Amino acid sequence: MEEQSQNLLGKLLVSSYALLDIAHKLQSPESLPVPPTQDNIIETVRKNLRLLRNLQGLPQDMENWLKIDSLTEQQTKISILENLINIYTGQVKIAQISNPDLLNHFTIDHANHAVGSIAVSVTLHTLENLPEDSPSADALDSELDEILPEWDNRQTQSTEQLIDSLESGLSHLLNKPLGDRSPVDRLVEVSNIIQDAVRQLYSIDTLEDPAREESIELAREILRRLKNMTFSDRNIEDAIDTGRPNEKLAFAKRVSEMLDVYKNLLSEAMRTNPNIINDERVKNANDAAGNCANGIKLMAAKEIPNQASSLQQISADIEGAKKFQSVSLNRLMHKMEGGVEKANEEIEAHKKHEHKEETESALAEQSEKMRRRRRRQHMHKAINKAAHKAYTAIQHERVLANLRGDSKTVEALGKIDMAAIKQAGSAIHKSHKQANDMLHMNAKIAREAKNLGASANISPASPLNPDDKSFADRTRDPNNPNNPNHPRNRTRIF
Repeated sequence: MEEQSQNLLGKLLVSSYALLDIAHKLQSPESLPVPPTQDNIIETVRKNLRLLRNLQGLPQDMENWLKIDSLTEQQTKISILENLINIYTGQVKIAQISNPDLLNHFTIDHANHAVGSIAVSVTLHTLENLPEDSPSADALDSELDEILPEWDNRQTQSTEQLIDSLESGLSHLLNKPLGDRSPVDRLVEVSNIIQDAVRQLYSIDTLEDPAREESIELAREILRRLKNMTFSDRNIEDAIDTGRPNEKLAFAKRVSEMLDVYKNLLSEAMRTNPNIINDERVKNANDAAGNCANGIKLMAAKEIPNQASSLQQISADIEGAKKFQSVSLNRLMHKMEGGVEKANEEIEAHKKHEHKEETESALAEQSEKMRRRRRRQHMHKAINKAAHKAYTAIQHERVLANLRGDSKTVEALGKIDMAAIKQAGSAIHKSHKQANDMLHMNAKIAREAKNLGASANISPASPLNPDDKSFADRTRDPNNPNNPNHPRNRTRIF
């Protein structure tokens, strides 16, 4: 099982590199290799298209469409796409050699970019399936750095739209209808889709929410291509008779794609500003879209044989839009471009406003946090200062209370504090007692000396002071052994 998975991943890698290489070379058809001779090309193309259109999930973008089913079935889808693209590439090379003018048609540009978008989707799908430690992942990922913006713009398109673009390119090169339905049938179908889209543009109530995020660049690209078509300088009535049915179908598909993007952009803009529907550029764009829809409807009706009555009814329906009938397609696309840009400006302004509000809110929140932090720090300092002052007063009061022996008034101190206070109190009490004893002793000596009749220079008021100046002048007892003049202390000469 693991070996089979490795083989499938190997095939995905080969297909990714091959499709990216083809997509790049389609931008320069002279670099394409000459294709080998192949029989029954038209039948092969029809078979591949039929297989693809019968698969489920075509309304999804290709990256999600490829994820459906097992890895084996995913590889089968990619193989069918790769086979179809190889046939298209061969026809481009044949046209480049034999009839280069065929490659100047707008359908070829759309088909080439559709191939590029398919190649990008397949490469992204392969990268998701490769193991994270695969040495091939980084090399394949680097290939995506060289993709064209037009390929990336189409990543939001549905798989069905990409296949339609590829089919249009093949139909143009082979000059034959390739689908199961005729180009006329499909033109009528696309015309109805465009009519429905235009009806939604005129009412906010009927405008549906976009199914996925659309690229403004894709709308700009499609408009640019439509304005550069060979018959873009003609008015709608003249353009109706231009080209073959498959070319008219390709034109209708491009208009449908552009309207789909514009409708989604307008829907997103109207969420934040419903009044945008009254903007002059939006009104002109909606009217231009309606005029294109009527023209395409008339174009489809003219391709249906024996539909004279229907053609007259359609002509009567669009009679009210006659003032636009003389306007060139280029001018109509210019009006459409104004509406697209207005919707995009509204979206960007709203995003910018939201970003500004988020930034201001974040700054205000940060400022409030700093203010609260400074306030807490200030309160903390004030509380600490007050607590220290109160603690000092309490300690002072405790000392006084303990000195007074008032243990009821103030809570007793700790053992160490009590021991220090008791020791200091004992020393003071002892010193006080010694001073009183000395006074009593001096008084007793004075009384005894008086009784003996001896003169005493010591009085209770004048106790003996060792630093008294008269002490040195007093005569020492000559018989005192400590007297320096005592005979025992004299220096002897032998």
